[in-house]
Amino acid sequence: MNWWVIALILGSVALIVGPIMMMQPNSAQRYQEALRSRAYQAGLRVRVQTLPQQSTDLEAPLPMPVYYLPRGPEWEAGDWLLLRAAYAHEAHFHDDWVWQGTGRPDARELQWLDKGLPQLPPSVKALGGSAMGVGCYWTERGGEEALSQITEFLLSYPGVEPAKPDAHPALDRR
Repeated sequence: MNWWVIALILGSVALIVGPIMMMQPNSAQRYQEALRSRAYQAGLRVRVQTLPQQSTDLEAPLPMPVYYLPRGPEWEAGDWLLLRAAYAHEAHFHDDWVWQGTGRPDARELQWLDKGLPQLPPSVKALGGSAMGVGCYWTERGGEEALSQITEFLLSYPGVEPAKPDAHPALDRR
């Protein structure tokens, strides 16, 4: 048999198998999917959004996952956003949290934030409330322990039962 034929066969197999192998999720993608699936089972949803740029940011922020508790029909829809600052300051909310925009949470939400902010992992970069729900912008660092802290915090939102998971977990991309 000619060595050109063998090379041609191996090249053909590589052209078929190569793209198939590239479509397989890598370990980081499997880890990310496991975290999001676990959050979904707990009643949370995940959406990818970009934070507004702060004056201390040197570059525009990249899109990041927002783990959120969907807003129920009985919730008042108030918009507010609280960003983790790069430094602590007495003018900030809880030392290193800065309000973005003019919206503020109501009194119940402020009590919830006062109690829960100190327990959040440093990988939570922002918190917000909107018509979508209340959520944490999280870098997905810290693994299961950080996810548990975030889940516990969001599910402690005052007076609301978490949404029941649907049959198929998926990443929300509205």
